[in-house]
Amino acid sequence: YFAALSDKKVCQYIMKDGDAQAIANIATAYSKLGVVDHANYFAALSDKKVCQYIMKDGTPQAIANIATAYSNLGVVDHANYFAALSDKKVCQYIMNNGNAQNMANIATAYSNLGVVDHANYFAALSDKKMCQYIMKDGKPQEIANIATAYSNLGVVDHANYFAALSDKKVCQYIMKDGTPQAIANISTAYSNLGVVDHANYFAALSDKDVCQYIMKDGSPQQLANIATAFAHLGIRDNNI
Repeated sequence: YFAALSDKKVCQYIMKDGDAQAIANIATAYSKLGVVDHANYFAALSDKKVCQYIMKDGTPQAIANIATAYSNLGVVDHANYFAALSDKKVCQYIMNNGNAQNMANIATAYSNLGVVDHANYFAALSDKKMCQYIMKDGKPQEIANIATAYSNLGVVDHANYFAALSDKKVCQYIMKDGTPQAIANISTAYSNLGVVDHANYFAALSDKDVCQYIMKDGSPQQLANIATAFAHLGIRDNNI
């Protein structure tokens, strides 16, 4: 099926007559199945006019799903898609109409692919109201994924995001509902970025019950990453 779907003429037909949702659904199928023969489909999708069409007519979910497919498959020819996505108006559209999962998935795609042209997206994401919305609407893993994207890309404008994340209630929420992986990834992001406002997060992480939970359910790598974060940030008062 996917060999037939990957025929150049079929791919061109889909891009010409398909809507953004159909294009996104096929991209997601390639990604989830790990289809090796995906070059023709993503080459057709990466056409500048197609990318602009998706940004114009696609929902934030469709735009995010395509970004995730590029990321999961490691598509090298992603420049046109992320250039279109990085337009200021598109970034604002995603922030105004997307949910925390969409925002996190796109941030992760930028990070995994090492997209250099990420400034507009993270500038929009770093708006105080957006950061507060993500903390309210996002799951711990989504909050962690965005923190990791800031860290991996070395985004300088990260103050608002980590200020929102450092709220005591948010920190408690992450410790209560987050996995050791989410908790560890956030710790690493604080450490890598050298975030000064880290007291509330690591105070919550230092709770004895949280420490025991991490020791019970965390992998050796996650335990090591958290320990490294404590060391890098010079936090001595902890139960870890």
